[in-house]
Amino acid sequence: MQSRAVLEDGLGEPVEVFSYPYGDAGANFEVVRDALRRAGYWAACLYGDGPNFSPIADPYRLERVAMGPDADLHAELNRTPLKRP
Repeated sequence: MQSRAVLEDGLGEPVEVFSYPYGDAGANFEVVRDALRRAGYWAACLYGDGPNFSPIADPYRLERVAMGPDADLHAELNRTPLKRP
């Protein structure tokens, strides 16, 4: 909760989505998800390198695509055909 408050104070905006360090929710996901809910986050991003489809099965297990200074978003999004789960 403290890190969220620091971010919100510095940004002047609400921080509602969490990004897992190293892209991993840890060994006990239920405990982590409950802590994120208590801290006020409504979603969290893993590093799964894939798309998300609606409806979202679990907002605390959203996939994300790594983007760096040389990343090509268009190429990343078109890298593999989209398959629904």
